[in-house]
Amino acid sequence: MIQAFQMPRCTVSRMGIVKWVPGRMKWRFPDPPVQIIRAGLRLGTSKGDVTLKLGWLRFMYQFSLVDIISKNIDAIEALEKQHGAKHPTLDDIYVEDNTNEKFTLIPEVIDAALLAGSAAAQLASNLKLPGLTLLDRANCMHIAAATRTASELCIPDLLLIAGPNGLHVKDIAAKTNTAPFIIARTLRLLATHYVFKEIKPDVFINNRTSSMLATEKPEAEILQIVKKRQQTLPAGTAPAVIPVQGDKYLNAGPGAIIAAFIEQTSDECFKASAFFPDIAIRNDFSKNGFQIAYQYDDLVWEFHEKTPGYLQRMQSAMLGSTKTRRTRQSLEAVEGFDWSAIPEGSVVVDLGTGSGLHAELIANKAPHLKIVLQDRVSTIANVTKPTWEKDNGKAGLVSKGQVTLEGINMFESQPAHRHGTVKVYFIRHVFHDWPDEAVLTVLTRLQEAAAADCKIVIVEHLIPYSCPDPEGEKQFPVTIVGEGKKEEPPAPLLSNLGAAHSDIYLVDYTVAAMANARERTIRDFADLLGQTGWKIDQTFQRIGQDLAQVICSKA
Repeated sequence: MIQAFQMPRCTVSRMGIVKWVPGRMKWRFPDPPVQIIRAGLRLGTSKGDVTLKLGWLRFMYQFSLVDIISKNIDAIEALEKQHGAKHPTLDDIYVEDNTNEKFTLIPEVIDAALLAGSAAAQLASNLKLPGLTLLDRANCMHIAAATRTASELCIPDLLLIAGPNGLHVKDIAAKTNTAPFIIARTLRLLATHYVFKEIKPDVFINNRTSSMLATEKPEAEILQIVKKRQQTLPAGTAPAVIPVQGDKYLNAGPGAIIAAFIEQTSDECFKASAFFPDIAIRNDFSKNGFQIAYQYDDLVWEFHEKTPGYLQRMQSAMLGSTKTRRTRQSLEAVEGFDWSAIPEGSVVVDLGTGSGLHAELIANKAPHLKIVLQDRVSTIANVTKPTWEKDNGKAGLVSKGQVTLEGINMFESQPAHRHGTVKVYFIRHVFHDWPDEAVLTVLTRLQEAAAADCKIVIVEHLIPYSCPDPEGEKQFPVTIVGEGKKEEPPAPLLSNLGAAHSDIYLVDYTVAAMANARERTIRDFADLLGQTGWKIDQTFQRIGQDLAQVICSKA
């Protein structure tokens, strides 16, 4: 009896024959010779080289994907018994603190789910007609539009209140002052993609996916929010601008920040992305997609500062992004790089600090260091300073002189008193908001100010290649933080796990559309650093995470 089968690594000749290189094929059934009889196909092996007809290879390709799914579902079931929990299904309602939801965040469950999900997506793509696959990709903007429609109308909340009997589209339309046929087509499109569930004609309920968007506010309050959202803006307002209701995301359940993130993505990012192909094709980056869509000349964060609803949604969305991407434990600022090795009294600058969350982690981990929080003058005044003043722990670090707040322009020279005095520049999630030219400017300014022994710690997501990269792994070795070791996914899965792990590539397109910026590969960083007199010394990552610490020194 065959227990399992793993796709061999084979080469295809011009004659249509696949040749096995001995020692590369992995069998999980009795040693050759064996016979596989399935669906009328017969495969024999013998000692030495083995040749396989292409028809058999196609069979094995699909069978190997099924095997990956089966093995990893078995692994999840074994973990269920071990932890006394069940993996949720689509028919469940999402509750963040539920035992079964917590079970999905166990690292071994995450790993098995990623492999099974990757194989399932690849199998579905293999079986689907390629024309239909292309059509799905070209039409995916309708799914984003439907998602925002349902979320901004607070339909997940209405269905949460309605309970298991759900609501008819006419009832939803009456409550939200919309057209029943719009509600029906919106929810049916989403239900077809496993968001919401149609339990009988035109009657819908929440499922595990849609229920994540519920704010848990009272019905009267959410309907008032919908009413305000439907107001008309003054004449002359750019068509892309909408009356965002920032109070929707305040004093609410955990789903509110997820709704903020999904609504921002399917609103601002969606509209900006529509113009990105024209920018890319013309090779004209004088304006980004957001500026074109919103008819706005300044940067997106300046737009947010001038529009309170958008600002509140953005701030909530940043919190929501961590909830939607709950995978393995993220790499903390105090992990990887050895802060204890920095001499006592040394200055560490957190460049682009924002609220200063990670600077506080470093300050507490390494109390022997002096931490300087640098950001734009307006950010320090309106975000960083209030955050540190209202928190006793943070305020104490400032009062005793360990932490200093400093408003700067990172595209200009560092303050004179910082030249030659900084041991480490810590830069987290800054460079992905800027195009290469801007990053080169910042790195050049730091090069000019840095002493010979100064280090840069860059914390960013590293874009994985969708193919194996053995040369890159040798040139830029990664030190793993925590347990586990990096392994290539089983064939025939893509090296980056394909659609099951596509989020980082979508983020890359998002920052491109919003700011002509980019996420980068390790080679991209090496190139930028090399142009400005820096080099990569070491890279730290956790297993299953694209987030990395890239440690740099003067070349």
